[in-house]
Amino acid sequence: MKGDIAKDRLQSMVDLDIRFDISHRPGLTVVEFEGEDEVVFSNYLKANFEICYTLDELALDLYKGKLVDVGNYGFGIFCDISSQKEVLISLNSLREVFGGKLSTREYIFKKGLIEGLCVDVRLTRIERGTGRVWGELDREWVKKHLLDGSITVSMVELDKLKRLINGTSFRNSIKIIPLCESSFLLRCKEGIDPPGIVHLIGSGIREARLGIVGEI
Repeated sequence: MKGDIAKDRLQSMVDLDIRFDISHRPGLTVVEFEGEDEVVFSNYLKANFEICYTLDELALDLYKGKLVDVGNYGFGIFCDISSQKEVLISLNSLREVFGGKLSTREYIFKKGLIEGLCVDVRLTRIERGTGRVWGELDREWVKKHLLDGSITVSMVELDKLKRLINGTSFRNSIKIIPLCESSFLLRCKEGIDPPGIVHLIGSGIREARLGIVGEI
């Protein structure tokens, strides 16, 4: 689980037929348990804490995550897949997936890569000794979702987004596609101006992060 969680805290919150012990790693609490109520205990942990992968559990496979530190570094962006370490999506990786020789900031701007955007990322390299992890945006995910003219939205609740759009004349002109609980794609009907929709949402939901895919 993410964070430094004390054993006493779990003990005081759980009254089950279970035996458990915990250990700590940088940024993580590892819980080992057994007993008749282990399924109930497992469900309790999943419901109340952020479960994550240790470095030893990671594989060169596909994971779901959220983009973080977007625009902070020239060498790439990071993706939080709920693991011990965040995944670096390097500038070279962006060039391989999207093509061209743009800068990190240019890819961010042109592909709608915003903070908190939920994506599929494929791990390409894991250094367990140094604790570093590399990956790339999954090409099938990119092909399916990052279509020109799409609007990316993150850090907002679906109900709030729906209420805002439904209260305007655009309610029948925009399709909302959920990527996760706080991240969405908007598809606009032909003739609808994406920058205008971005302005509308940005002024109505201040905490939202927004981007536009393609040459707009």
